[in-house]
Amino acid sequence: MAAFFSPLAFSLLLQLFLLAILPNPTTIFASKPLGFSIDLIHRDSSLSPLYDPSSTLARAEQANLRSMLCSRSIASRFTNTSSVISSPVMAGPGEFLVKLSLGTPSSLYWAVIDTGSNLKWATCCHCDNCPIKTPMFDPLQSSTYKNQKCSTRFCMELRNHHCTSDPLC
Repeated sequence: MAAFFSPLAFSLLLQLFLLAILPNPTTIFASKPLGFSIDLIHRDSSLSPLYDPSSTLARAEQANLRSMLCSRSIASRFTNTSSVISSPVMAGPGEFLVKLSLGTPSSLYWAVIDTGSNLKWATCCHCDNCPIKTPMFDPLQSSTYKNQKCSTRFCMELRNHHCTSDPLC
């Protein structure tokens, strides 16, 4: 007596059935990104808000020299030391910028990459002296903003942190 289905036919039918009932894997992963990515934009790029089309070659050479001197300075700090790595916060133009959105609905901000801090400051009030004019971030208009509790690492690492009676930072 011959078998009604051969193993090959059964395997093909099973695969077709599974393809028909299971969701497409690309739609599962495309619906919500599972990671975080940013575009680093050099401050002299035409995509940068600091871009100056009238900039000269001498200015580019000056930026290159500044970068080399900074690298040498950082390297010299760690030749004979076992101290913790730290990066001072200095006023002035950064070398790389990142465009990011905060809140829901989102507001667009430009940020300077700062590897010496785990905090990113956003303008929450009017600022006449800020080097880059960004939209103000209003926490009350964001559905994803939340205050940090005093016991969080982010609050404790602030130099002049204080706590409210709630206890919020």
